[in-house]
Amino acid sequence: MTKLESLKAPRTAPPRRTTRRSPHGVRRRVWLLAAACVAAHLGCQASAPTRKQEAAERWNAVRAGFKGRLAADQLAAGRARGAGEQISEAVRLDPNNAELALLSARIALAEGKLNTAMPLLERLSREPRVRAEAAYLLGAAWQQQKNWDAALSAYRIAADEKPDDVCYLLAVTQTLQQLKRPEEALALLRNHEARLGWTPAYYAAVAECLEQLGRFDEAALAWRKVSDGKAEDAAIQARLGLALWESGRTLEAAEQLAGLAQTGGGASELESKALRLALADSLARCARHAEARVQVALVLAETPGDTLALRALARLQVEGGDFEGALASIRRALGSDPNDVGLLEMAAALAFRTGRHALADQLAEQITRLSDGKDSPVAQAILQSRKG
Repeated sequence: MTKLESLKAPRTAPPRRTTRRSPHGVRRRVWLLAAACVAAHLGCQASAPTRKQEAAERWNAVRAGFKGRLAADQLAAGRARGAGEQISEAVRLDPNNAELALLSARIALAEGKLNTAMPLLERLSREPRVRAEAAYLLGAAWQQQKNWDAALSAYRIAADEKPDDVCYLLAVTQTLQQLKRPEEALALLRNHEARLGWTPAYYAAVAECLEQLGRFDEAALAWRKVSDGKAEDAAIQARLGLALWESGRTLEAAEQLAGLAQTGGGASELESKALRLALADSLARCARHAEARVQVALVLAETPGDTLALRALARLQVEGGDFEGALASIRRALGSDPNDVGLLEMAAALAFRTGRHALADQLAEQITRLSDGKDSPVAQAILQSRKG
């Protein structure tokens, strides 16, 4: 073959090199592929129920919230039993909801189910989201049972958790007053004056502490601060009038109480009686005896045997020189309370003043037979005069 022919001749491809695959590697890749398919299949199978479960939980939470609102509305309307049915279903749907659990405890308290409410409130008072209100309600539950020390501990937790909430502070101070610790209550209030002193409720609490301490002049000043913003609140105006009367500022008290006694101010029978008798005493001390007798007569028209009113009437009768009438009034009062040493002393003195010495002696001896009347100066004077 010539050189030219050799150049034109087609080239043959070189033989391809072949690599023999190991049977072990093939099997390994097959197993990996199979495992991946199985894992993907299982993942799809696992994620589907999770999404369904989450959707169901969200739907249950919505339903629970709706039933919780229904329960709250029922409770506000005074239908605790209906509220209890709604809240039971709400808690079943959303058992980890602290607000619903708290509402359940409130409803149990309204139904008088303390054995149900109190353990629940004990647990919730450790839940940060509802701790303050749960502790407050727990205090209210202890208060219902007259366990004032336990109530105080619970109220303190609520007040410490929310120091800017005046309601929780007042719960603490009012409990301290129940425990006869007004000085401590007043000191606690003073410590919070900078933060809460702008509220009428704060000064009302201060006034009550001062009244319990017998500092009525200061109490009147505190009630005036409350009344300045509540001119239409008859109860507050009445508290101011009574504090003025207790402090001896009878002219101011008469002016303050006159309008309230005339309208009644929406007060209860007991409060109305207290207002009228305080007004009567204030008027009498201002030498307005006729007006005072009108107020006493109004009380006696409602409660004919009221000892305070009969005592007030007797004093007015003495002021007017009617000693026989005064003696008759005091003897009527003794019909309701025959062992009241004060009434017995008044009756004995009036009997002696009107010349009824046998009656005076009898009353004096009755006084000395009583444990708190043995050293009565009135009884001793009457008995000594008989010996003389």
